[in-house]
Amino acid sequence: MRTTHIAKYCLFVSCYIFWVASGLMIAVGLYAKLSSEKSIVDSFVTDPSVILIAVGILMFAITFIGCMGALRDMHTLLKIFAYMLVIVLILQFVAAVLGFMFSGMVLEKAASVMTKAITRYRDDLDLQNFIDYIQKKFECCGVNTYTDWSQNIYFFCVDNNPSLESCGVPYSCCIREKGELFIIFLAFVLIYEINIVMKRRKSTVPITTTQKKIDGGEMFLREMKCIEKEFENELEYMEVEEREETFVRQRGYMAAIECEYHEQS
Repeated sequence: MRTTHIAKYCLFVSCYIFWVASGLMIAVGLYAKLSSEKSIVDSFVTDPSVILIAVGILMFAITFIGCMGALRDMHTLLKIFAYMLVIVLILQFVAAVLGFMFSGMVLEKAASVMTKAITRYRDDLDLQNFIDYIQKKFECCGVNTYTDWSQNIYFFCVDNNPSLESCGVPYSCCIREKGELFIIFLAFVLIYEINIVMKRRKSTVPITTTQKKIDGGEMFLREMKCIEKEFENELEYMEVEEREETFVRQRGYMAAIECEYHEQS
């Protein structure tokens, strides 16, 4: 059955991306479940790693059906894929309504989970990173106030606590300055001013340098010309001496011949 290629491959690529993402979710959930020594939640159902694995498996199955239906133009698989997406959408809407209706119970459960997480902050590195992310994201410190961190043995605020972090809080509780952007702006302003100064130097300093190079070149040419003239004069002087020496030899030879002639006569 022939279909529109644009709709077909757009659906396939979209499903393939979510299919790969669901596989990564399953892998992360399994790693979190196997690496954690003890869960901070009471029940198996509300364990974040189990929820991540379950959602990943559901996404993996749905997106696989969508990929196969789009790639092979299988009408039945596409209908199953569409109906499953509608069901997921309805479940999300129901979950949002239930969360709004039982918001008090949800907040109470979340507060209980966070309180247990605070007591085990230094025991699990993944849990520590998760709490730091939550506190930085929502700009909070503890469940209710910063004093909640006294429930952790490392931050417990008593005089006889040997911990160096006693009466303190994690770094994620610290409020970051809003002027980070201002420092970046100052850095770019300074870079701009430095560029202006460098351009000015390039427009003034190279002129004198170039002039010095030109003057030096002229002096070199002059010296070379002087050396050439001296060399030419030396050659002329050598030629003159050579001519005179040849002339003297010739005169001596002629004089010797004349002497022999007079002696014979």
